[in-house]
Amino acid sequence: MALFRCRGRKLAARQINVWRAEVTGQVRKRFMDIVDTGGLRIAKALYDFVNDEALPGTGVAVERFWDGLGAIIHAFAPRNRKLLDLRDKLQARIDDFHRARRGRPLDVAEYEKFLHDIGYLEPEPPDFSIRTLNVDDEIAHIAGPQLVVPLSNPRYALNAANARWGSLYDALYGTDAIPEDDGAIRGGDYNKVRGARVIARAREILDTACPLLQGSHRHATTYAIENEHLVVHLGSARTALAHPEQFVGFLGESDRPSAILLRNHGLHLEIRIDRSHPVTRDDPAGIADVVLEAAGVPAAVSTAIAAAARGGVVVQIGMLPGEPRPVSIASLVSHEVDLRGAFRFDTELDTAIALLDADPAFDAVITHRFPLAESEEAYDVFSAAAETHALKVVLTADPIPLLPEQSELPVAEPVTV
Repeated sequence: MALFRCRGRKLAARQINVWRAEVTGQVRKRFMDIVDTGGLRIAKALYDFVNDEALPGTGVAVERFWDGLGAIIHAFAPRNRKLLDLRDKLQARIDDFHRARRGRPLDVAEYEKFLHDIGYLEPEPPDFSIRTLNVDDEIAHIAGPQLVVPLSNPRYALNAANARWGSLYDALYGTDAIPEDDGAIRGGDYNKVRGARVIARAREILDTACPLLQGSHRHATTYAIENEHLVVHLGSARTALAHPEQFVGFLGESDRPSAILLRNHGLHLEIRIDRSHPVTRDDPAGIADVVLEAAGVPAAVSTAIAAAARGGVVVQIGMLPGEPRPVSIASLVSHEVDLRGAFRFDTELDTAIALLDADPAFDAVITHRFPLAESEEAYDVFSAAAETHALKVVLTADPIPLLPEQSELPVAEPVTV
């Protein structure tokens, strides 16, 4: 019988197999609750979530959803398997190509011909256009930021979905948009002097983007919804939005909403109300934050042009839909502004690296460093920039540890999956 030495003890292979069987049994027990529906075998936890939380309010019946999902999977699974097999075959041929030429300089022309010959590269087609149907306007017509994260981490995936939203309070508090004079410094704990300036500036932005019929958001004491309209109390007075159509919706109770969603130029603003939050102690309206949708619309380009100094430069970075966009060019002409397009980045990164290398003062931009194994803690620090004062958080690769000798392998502890 084979023996393994673990933590100074001998463990028979038969005992290891028993342990494996126990763990396997625990895993199977965890997933024994299976529901057969639509020709699929669905874990009951997923089945209940879709039925009880995802589908209500969509107008899609439970049976219709599962039958439709089953039809899609059965129709496309064979095709997907064939494509995966083709990918493996192509990758194997590419690997063989490089192995056969190991140590030789890469002949780009030869390599490109090879990729065409095996079908990895297709001939370039003529120009074409794509139109998407049944896609929400927020995605189809508004250019938003992209954040790629591993789907296996729910928190990262949630932050990716919310990447187009940003805290106005954090942006103002943590940057030089608010001066640090007269005691309004950023360092240390929450600074009430600086916080008051942030709140005042945020109210000014609300007055500009979503003005009231009378008065100002600065004097708001309560926000409420009456007859599907936003009502703002200014002490004993009442008022409404100057443009009622800017009100989109709310969360919470109508007389005590926890969030109010407004829209301006096709982009949304969310007023978050939480009277228990430390920031709201001196705020009669209880506004804990104003969250802005950070995405590209024509109005943003017009605003940037209008805000540019005479003779300044406005750079539009990234790709836009291939269709006309209404942009006001009056300020472009009167202020002699230069509007430039840039398809992401070309040589800018090389220039940035040279600048960082030439001036040690740039090291101050990196406020935190974490080893790769502590990536979740690093993400938490960056997410809470208002409290941690993080500007740039860097992950450093840990040295890969050598595998211990087999005789020093530890005993695997029992695991509940």
